[in-house]
Amino acid sequence: MMEKQSIITVMRQLQAEKLKVEDEMKNRRTAITVSYEQFIELFYIQANICLRKRNEMHDFVIDKDNKDLIEDLYFYFSLNQRFSGSLYKGILLTGSYGVGKSIILMSCSKICTCLTNKNITIVHSLNLAQFINEKDIGYYVQRPLLIDDLGKESISMKVFGTEIRPIVELLTQRYDNGAWTFATSNNSPKSLADFYGETINERMKTMFNIIEIEGPSRREQ
Repeated sequence: MMEKQSIITVMRQLQAEKLKVEDEMKNRRTAITVSYEQFIELFYIQANICLRKRNEMHDFVIDKDNKDLIEDLYFYFSLNQRFSGSLYKGILLTGSYGVGKSIILMSCSKICTCLTNKNITIVHSLNLAQFINEKDIGYYVQRPLLIDDLGKESISMKVFGTEIRPIVELLTQRYDNGAWTFATSNNSPKSLADFYGETINERMKTMFNIIEIEGPSRREQ
């Protein structure tokens, strides 16, 4: 049986490790330190840059369908307790085609990158599987990452005749490492659960604040 002194030593070691992990978790996030009004000015500029890159010449509109969400995301990136969810989870925006998921989350992520030392890598799910295959999954395991159109990629691919599931493996490793992850998806949470399986679905609930955007398509006809 372990002596009392040995138990105390082990408890102290574990407590020190716990505090270290908690500090590392907090240091993964850096708050943006601008006012809401300044954030909105930056948001409009960045959102319109996204639109111009798509060859869309109209300006982004903040209205009743997205105003509350954008304000909530400001609280999130400011590490403000007024955020409606957990400040230590990532963000998954779901909703129909064209409601502005990608532009909203990309714009917020780019503002965060510009104002802090946390560079958020943005990649489309269709490209990510190939990038993982080419660059090694380790490159994407820890870094802050935004996956656009999650669930649009093929669930598996063959590499030298071996079938692999790169996005599933990446999400698993990011979950295990507590990595800061963002995503958008046209699929509902239920559809994503069907696509990735129940294990990944349960992990995604832990990884993400899952927020649905409602409203009509904003894409010009």
